[in-house]
Amino acid sequence: MTEYTLSVVQLCPDAPASAADAIAEAAGYGPGNLSVRLQGAGGALWRGCHAWWIPAVLAEKSAPTGDPAIDDVLAQVVTSVREHSDPTGDEARQHWLEALAANGLTVVEPSE
Repeated sequence: MTEYTLSVVQLCPDAPASAADAIAEAAGYGPGNLSVRLQGAGGALWRGCHAWWIPAVLAEKSAPTGDPAIDDVLAQVVTSVREHSDPTGDEARQHWLEALAANGLTVVEPSE
């Protein structure tokens, strides 16, 4: 059984998304984490991602940093967390779709 039992959806308005990605990259989570383009009410652009987390690691990484500039950016990220018994199933996709619907967002399909 995997330790990665938390399905985590993160959604961020487009304006602070680059700063949020830079913070994640500096913390060792690779570039371009908020890579899915989303659209909200009135055409507002957002970015989003899904990841699997270990509960103890998410708790540690979710704590305020003490740096107001970083904490202000991270406060704009909407995070939805669910515990799943079977991370290999379709639960992650369902979680993603429900998080988008709850926040009035849809995926922006890439133009060809």
